[in-house]
Amino acid sequence: MQNKGFIRVVAICFVLACIWQLSFTLVSSIYAGKADKAADRVVESVKESAAYAKVPDVDKAFYLDSIRKIESRRYTDSISSKVIYFGNTYKQVQSKEINLGLDLKGGMNVMLQVQLEDLVKALAGDNRTPEFEKAVALAKQRSVSSQSDFITLFGDAWKEVGGGQRLSTIFGTIDMAGRINPETSDEQVISVLKEESESAIANSFNVLRNRIDRFGVTQPSIQKLGNTGRILVELPGVKEPERVRKLLQGTASLEFWTTYYASEIAPYLEEANAVLAQSLAADTPESEVKVEDETASDDIVSQELKAQGSASDDASVEAYKKANPLFAVLTPTGFRDNACIGFAAAADTALINKYLARPKVAAVFPSEFRAMWTVKSSEFVQDSNVFDLVAIKASSRDGKAPLDGGYVTDARVEYNDRQGGEPSVSMTMNAEGANVWARLTKENVGRQIAIVLDGTVYSYPNVQNEISGGVSSITGHFSIEEATDLTNVLKSGKLPAPATIVQEQVVGP
Repeated sequence: MQNKGFIRVVAICFVLACIWQLSFTLVSSIYAGKADKAADRVVESVKESAAYAKVPDVDKAFYLDSIRKIESRRYTDSISSKVIYFGNTYKQVQSKEINLGLDLKGGMNVMLQVQLEDLVKALAGDNRTPEFEKAVALAKQRSVSSQSDFITLFGDAWKEVGGGQRLSTIFGTIDMAGRINPETSDEQVISVLKEESESAIANSFNVLRNRIDRFGVTQPSIQKLGNTGRILVELPGVKEPERVRKLLQGTASLEFWTTYYASEIAPYLEEANAVLAQSLAADTPESEVKVEDETASDDIVSQELKAQGSASDDASVEAYKKANPLFAVLTPTGFRDNACIGFAAAADTALINKYLARPKVAAVFPSEFRAMWTVKSSEFVQDSNVFDLVAIKASSRDGKAPLDGGYVTDARVEYNDRQGGEPSVSMTMNAEGANVWARLTKENVGRQIAIVLDGTVYSYPNVQNEISGGVSSITGHFSIEEATDLTNVLKSGKLPAPATIVQEQVVGP
């Protein structure tokens, strides 16, 4: 009897533990439903606005869907740090909920393959021989049914068809100088190729992860499958397969941009804020002004106004927002010698982009001005949901970046003994890139150069002096993870090893 009683107690405790764990999923689902309802209310109001009437019929569904996603995210961001369930914030509740996955939620399952044969061909440069091409083709053929990685298969194929040639004669290029020379054995060359392939896979993984984060999918899953070069992506709830395909297979674009000082752009921001207020008042009916004001109900500016006591009630906050629509969602930094011109909550970035793109507002700024967001949260604000807006200067005649990632030949994490072993990033460029980089750094001493991938700023380090020789050290109080991520970003424009979809499945809920 005592044993039965003990078993009953254990069973009850187990059931209670399961209920407790499941409760986080239930609470998260309830608040997600509230976010959807809040978004639907905004969408219904937008449908009655004059702006919506001007949207082409073919674009209306996409337009409303974009607004719905933005408003839903705005709601969840506004409560992310609020305690909602037994001492847990909404963000903590989300982290403890059970991942429903594709079976319960539906969505899209995608398998991508990093094309390592393209990497091997690029590393060989102009030294491709018939034997080399045959070895690559043989390795690709065998990779379909083999569990070995592509580089190992290539090495085995080369032994069969290489005709006694050394791999160093193929891969001993200028870009590989210092790592491969005429005396390098085939085993050592294969080791170098494996390092390059691992870097290419890590880079593709990093690019995909950040693209998925920006896509706004709830509970996405992305994982590398061993050393096969395959990456599995699960996107619950996704209903736009074609959009996902374009997102995942797009070519990564790494660029280096010069920047403005925030003090140079501050007067234009003031004018843009005033012009936007006039434009919204003149072009938008009262009902639509109210909608756009409501969308920023919990932005960081409102929180600051309330904290300072300068807006004692909602009416005062709303009045401020109508008079300062841009500054209601974007907080100017007040910096002088820094390219960061403002801070904003993640959910407000799309609205700010929309404001800055309005013709009357865009006309206020210099023609060379571009605004880009950081991929990581601001180091200047103690809030993981706040990001920097960086003032990019497109000074070239064609409006393109003065330097792109195609000139980067290597990037690696190093540790600065003088700074207590703090990690930094060493970047190497080829001769042509080194010349452009030397000129660029010479002309921008004391300013910052933004490192941009897919239109998002990963880092914007200060230029301390002219950098000649093509080797640069990028410092910035990085963690090891941040330094590794930046290294992978810098390598993204180095070699063509695209990730292509080899298998996909759309799952219904």
